[in-house]
Amino acid sequence: MALALAGVLALAVCVSTMAFALLKVVPPALPQVTLRPVPPPVASQERDPRAEMLAQQRELAVLDQQLRDARQRVQDLERQAQPGPERRVALIRQQDQLTHLIEQRRASLREYEDAARRQAAQQEAARLRLERLRAEAAELERHIALLKGNVGQAQEARRAQAAQERLSTQHVECVRGAVILEPQHTRIPVAELRNGGFVAAVTGRGASFLVRPDGIDSFMAARAIARGAGITVGYEPVLSGSKP
Repeated sequence: MALALAGVLALAVCVSTMAFALLKVVPPALPQVTLRPVPPPVASQERDPRAEMLAQQRELAVLDQQLRDARQRVQDLERQAQPGPERRVALIRQQDQLTHLIEQRRASLREYEDAARRQAAQQEAARLRLERLRAEAAELERHIALLKGNVGQAQEARRAQAAQERLSTQHVECVRGAVILEPQHTRIPVAELRNGGFVAAVTGRGASFLVRPDGIDSFMAARAIARGAGITVGYEPVLSGSKP
């Protein structure tokens, strides 16, 4: 009886020792890696490509760290004990998923970088166009100011000429059937001397007649009209030559 009891106790000790050894050999449960879905990049004019690019860079850094941690856990498990086929397949699948997720994030990051470069190029082109338009506007303003100055000078010259003409005596050349106002080169027929143009030209200035041999009748008619309007007159005969 004592021998049987001793055998049972020895068998129990052996079983306990083997169970403890198996617990040390079996690796702990593989920690699960939670994978976040990758939202596809959405093109929108309201989103800032630079901000999206920075967010993608931060998320890519986190994913890289997760991949390094997963690889380290795989290496640690492989050093501790050879995992079973199912566990090894699960680890490889998780590693592949992380690698695929990182590639997606890198592709999205390249897209945002390209969008940021395009936006920067558009902004630079708009800035250069704005500077060119400003320079053209400034040049036009200078040209307008120059034209205004020229117009002002021309107007002043005309006013001075008109004032000089008002102060100087009006020269009137008398030819056959008409008189010619000089230096305006205005020809007025004798029949139209009383229409106002002749009187207006000599009023306030006086009239100096240049009488050609064939223009005596014209001189007589014009002098009578000028004297009737109270205009001072003078004359100088031309002994030869005629003007049509």
